[in-house]
Amino acid sequence: MKKLIAVVVCVLFLLAMAVAADAGKSGSMKGWVSDAKCAAKSAKDPAGHAACAKACVKGGEKAVFVSDNDGKIYGITNQDSVKDHVGEHVQIQAKAANGSLDVSKVEALK
Repeated sequence: MKKLIAVVVCVLFLLAMAVAADAGKSGSMKGWVSDAKCAAKSAKDPAGHAACAKACVKGGEKAVFVSDNDGKIYGITNQDSVKDHVGEHVQIQAKAANGSLDVSKVEALK
């Protein structure tokens, strides 16, 4: 029983270290700026969803980032940084923290 507890404690420690290593990580990502309500739909057809995303964000929905790499949807902590890029394919510079992004730079892609 003591060995089992020791193994569980070690696994939890390693998981905590992995989460801590990922927190605050800064980097560049490509993807689409969409709206929180329909982000899952826009991940399948982001270009066709641009007008809907703009309307939803204008209506009060939060903007989110949909990654090209894996289709993962990230919340955006500083909404003003992406407000002019909703519905666009972009490259961002951001710091990840708790599953959300703090965006420092946005560049529209063609």
